Amino acid sequence: MKNIRSHAERLGLDENFNLKQIKGTGNPELRQMIEAPADFYVPPSPEEWREIEPNRDRLEKIQIEFKKLIDKDVVTSALGAHEQVMEEKMAKELNIDIELLEKIRSLLLENKEIATVENSLKLEEGTIEKIINYVGSQEYIIKFIKQQIDIKRDQLVEQAVNNINAQEKEMSDPLTGALNIIGIQNHFLKEMEKLKNDKSGKSSVVIANFDIDSFKRVNDEFGHLMGDRLIKDIIMALKGQKTEVTGLRSSDGIGRAGGDEFVVIAFLDQNIVQNAESVFIEKIKNILNSVAGDYGKVSITGGYSIITKDNKLTYEEASQQADEAAIFEKIRKPGDFLRYSPNLKPDLTTIESRRRWATEWVERQFKRRQGELEVELNAEKNPKQRTSIEKRIKLLEKQKTIAIEEKALELEQGLKKTN
Repeated sequence: MKNIRSHAERLGLDENFNLKQIKGTGNPELRQMIEAPADFYVPPSPEEWREIEPNRDRLEKIQIEFKKLIDKDVVTSALGAHEQVMEEKMAKELNIDIELLEKIRSLLLENKEIATVENSLKLEEGTIEKIINYVGSQEYIIKFIKQQIDIKRDQLVEQAVNNINAQEKEMSDPLTGALNIIGIQNHFLKEMEKLKNDKSGKSSVVIANFDIDSFKRVNDEFGHLMGDRLIKDIIMALKGQKTEVTGLRSSDGIGRAGGDEFVVIAFLDQNIVQNAESVFIEKIKNILNSVAGDYGKVSITGGYSIITKDNKLTYEEASQQADEAAIFEKIRKPGDFLRYSPNLKPDLTTIESRRRWATEWVERQFKRRQGELEVELNAEKNPKQRTSIEKRIKLLEKQKTIAIEEKALELEQGLKKTN
């Protein structure tokens, strides 16, 4: 209450002031505040932002995170328990229960996302934005909050940078710095959101899964360090960090799902490039071939799925389609990429062909599981828990042989049913 009392005294209001009646005051300074437009805070200048983060893509993420933190701070300041009178005015004008306002404030103070708070309290979407807009229309509230936020601005910028660093670490593969399985799935959702909002109807999202053919041979003949170097070189080339070849766009999602399996997810606009999917896949192939050439007889095979507004797919569905195409191509024509089609029918008539298909399928699933466990291992600090995760990773190898036999039997049984 002290801050509001001192604020009221400075504006010439008596100690029994009531903020509900504040618009009726004859105080010229107060009228000017209420009528004049004002911002909540003074953001860093473009020059200051560039000093904070020179990378444009990361800077955009930091600025979005900073805006979220500011929004939270505005709401929590406006809904502060020590500002009961202000709450009463807001509750009445927005037709929101005062106890609900306090719950909103408490959850935001726990660093919950605005959308999460709305969902947990079963609020109508946009309720908190309505509160923020209300705060923005009350200049006497702005004046009070602005003073507080300006003081904390640098602290909030630092917090935004730290939050983005933490998010990137959580979604990054420790070996290559590419997206891990969590980051891949998150990027897929972002690209699907672009597709949803696209008005042209000519755009698509492509997911391409690919891996190194006979990667075990590379490790066995040249050692695991050489295998790791090959994996790193592939990611560097896709990102455009090798001088011999131009990489993909900074907006494209480049990830390592686990082991030697890679994923690229991209939003493509046919209005900009005709046959955008084919052009994009050819670019990936050229990049990969430039790397494979440095390692002798190494080839990389992949499959891809195309998602449009007409065939909306989940990440799991699209990834499975890309996997099926990749396995088909690995058996049929290693070193190339194949687009998924429901008409792809692998030859499963012989024991050898069923086992080959089963091996490739299980290998891909186990690489994903290995990738998930590596994410857990990277985030885990407890030595005992780390040891437990490492044991689970080793156990995967033993489980893989059994899974291949089970998959081969499943394919055989499926073949008998169709016949």
